[in-house]
Amino acid sequence: MRCAQVADFSAVDIISTLDGRRQQEQPLKTAKNAVRLLREFSQGSPKLGVSELARRLQLDRATVHRMLRTLYEEKMIDQEPDTRLYRLGSGVLELAQAFLRQNGIAELAKPELEHLRDEIGETVALQVLDGKEAVCVATAESRHSVRVAYQIGERMPLHCTSSGLLFLADMNPTTRKSALSGKLRKYTAKTLVDAAKISQFLDASRRTGVFTADETYHDGTRTISAPVADATGVTIAAVTIAGPVQRVSSKMLISLRAPLRRSAAAISARIGHSSSSG
Repeated sequence: MRCAQVADFSAVDIISTLDGRRQQEQPLKTAKNAVRLLREFSQGSPKLGVSELARRLQLDRATVHRMLRTLYEEKMIDQEPDTRLYRLGSGVLELAQAFLRQNGIAELAKPELEHLRDEIGETVALQVLDGKEAVCVATAESRHSVRVAYQIGERMPLHCTSSGLLFLADMNPTTRKSALSGKLRKYTAKTLVDAAKISQFLDASRRTGVFTADETYHDGTRTISAPVADATGVTIAAVTIAGPVQRVSSKMLISLRAPLRRSAAAISARIGHSSSSG
């Protein structure tokens, strides 16, 4: 009799333990499914309905609807009033921005800058826009004894540097006009200081997707820059290759376009930008 009672107690105890584990695992399972749901939204599938999400996730419609309602309340999901389809909400962007603030774009870009430096042998830098100047936030310096060197925090003008021209090209007409207002400094004999001529150069360069500066800021130096985009496709930085004219000829600038674009795309991907989105 006592053995039977012990056996009964053990069975109840086991069932209670299993129920407790299920209760503990359920929130984890729900969280995992919520992450899976968010990842279904992509450049190829920016808008999805409940039925399609249920099919993809192999969950019932009621479960998917509950998750969507919760994600909507947290602004992770938005719903179009006309089609009733769902899309990613502003909360996702807020998380992405928090990630960038915590990790820093310079830290995220550093491995790619070093890889590009090793591939082409010249100094590579990352610049961001700050007001009317481009600011260097990361660099991978060439190993040549004669090389171009950037300092972290170094500020450069927009009208005569390749990164600055890139940022100017990305501005709307009003902002660009303001950035080019006033008397522009002529750093070398090749520096353009006429706003109209600079705009013409920007229009021509925009078609190639890269921007060059041929001894327009420093004599004896050529640079080429490509844009880095964030998760929304907005340009947030420029990757720049810089070298002395003795090694970096005008012809070589053309050959540097492909590896430069690859590096900029790789940094954009680390940030979360899809190459097909812009």
